[in-house]
Amino acid sequence: MPKNSAELEIVNRSFHRIANFPKVVGCIDCTHVKIQSPGGVNAEIFRNRRGYFSYNVQTVCYANLEITDLVCRWPGSAHDANIFNNSRIKHRFELNQFKDCFVLGDSGYGVSRYMMTPLLHPNTAAERLYNESQIRTRRDADPSEEENFTAEESTENAMEADESTTETPGVSFMRSSLIRDYFARL
Repeated sequence: MPKNSAELEIVNRSFHRIANFPKVVGCIDCTHVKIQSPGGVNAEIFRNRRGYFSYNVQTVCYANLEITDLVCRWPGSAHDANIFNNSRIKHRFELNQFKDCFVLGDSGYGVSRYMMTPLLHPNTAAERLYNESQIRTRRDADPSEEENFTAEESTENAMEADESTTETPGVSFMRSSLIRDYFARL
């Protein structure tokens, strides 16, 4: 992750070039790394929702796909938002070490002052532009992302999120402000 303001500016510009999303410091997602059953009484916690045994590995990367943060200690049944909520990278965002920048995640994460996720039901032109920019930026930084974003997939991801990721009016205000103050002016 960027160590100073100069590095932060370089990272922000590289993400901005993808689809005009401002102040991005990274894109986050989890992936399942398949393993053999570890056996024993806790084996089933490694079985993911797709039915196979895995570790759920969280990565944060730059626009050039360089991995900048990696968490690989959670069993396959762990939800992405739970992994993030217990990660060092979240703690660093909470301490504002990245100077009001954002990490972009899918709808399985909760929106916060530093985590920007897609809107489930964009209504205005600015909201649609926000979603397109957010999704294109994530997709280009994660080749495994689907080519097309669908509301059904977004809703499925959101329903899997822990209760701790439920949007609150104050937190949703951050995303609304970004849409109003930046995307509505493009």
